[in-house]
Amino acid sequence: MTGMVLASGIACDSSLPLSNCPAPFVANEYRTEAMQDLLSDDSIEQVCYGLHRPSVILPSGMVLMDHSLPIKEGAARLAHFGHHLNLSPVEYGPECVERAIQREAEAFQVELQWRERLEIRHSVWAYEFEAGWREAEEPVQFLENFIQTHPEGAIGLSPLVDDYTKQCANEPP
Repeated sequence: MTGMVLASGIACDSSLPLSNCPAPFVANEYRTEAMQDLLSDDSIEQVCYGLHRPSVILPSGMVLMDHSLPIKEGAARLAHFGHHLNLSPVEYGPECVERAIQREAEAFQVELQWRERLEIRHSVWAYEFEAGWREAEEPVQFLENFIQTHPEGAIGLSPLVDDYTKQCANEPP
């Protein structure tokens, strides 16, 4: 039996699954479905919304999505994360950081292509490298070089080189 629960003046559909989102993030099944419909891809099982810039994917596969992103821009970001999930984990070893950066560049390539496909002209989340990417003859190589030459991060880009260096140094036993 499906019912509605009224709590503090907010109607909650009791047939919806409970959210596994960490506080203060919340699930929004309808928003996620709208994004996935644009991509024709529902491979990301848990998206949680809140204030988080940039949006990230956790090792568990859960996405923490900035709630301010419009549906189309969020969909492009989900495509980025979907690319990561479709790959096997980066293996530890001497080229761990380089392989991680290459995969990150490929994921940004996917996201930027989706931004173009969805005709996102004025994004909420801007990338400093986007104009250069549009002009590059080798866009993935351009993105790799940009990430490597900005280890401290840049507009729209977290400090990925530092993050991957730390992750690759923490090789599991």
